[in-house]
Amino acid sequence: MRAIAHSIIAAAILCGCASSHNLSTDGTNLLGGGYFHHQVHDGIFHVSVKTNWAPWVNTIAARNSWRERAAVLCGSDKFRELEISEGSYDQMQPLGVLRYIVTTRDGYAVCERAKLSDDAALALIRKK
Repeated sequence: MRAIAHSIIAAAILCGCASSHNLSTDGTNLLGGGYFHHQVHDGIFHVSVKTNWAPWVNTIAARNSWRERAAVLCGSDKFRELEISEGSYDQMQPLGVLRYIVTTRDGYAVCERAKLSDDAALALIRKK
């Protein structure tokens, strides 16, 4: 019984992290996680990430994954975050006490190279 409990805990820890799966090009991920992004304007990107499932809400992993994706798109960690929303949902029906929670983060990365104020960036975002 103890071995089964340890196996479940180990699987949850391994699965409950950020995913580098590109949902746009690679399709769905059985563990639930991945990212989408698209360029709204030069230096402005809409980024959406989902963590792999975990038995807990994993906001830190979603934030880290989102910021890593934004840094790749911007070519540096010099960007601002606009209109960020965070959430979570059950990927599937819980099995007993074990839940399959996917944590999400969605918003816009405005790269420093865009040289836009927040108001100017939001105007471009809302135009699309």
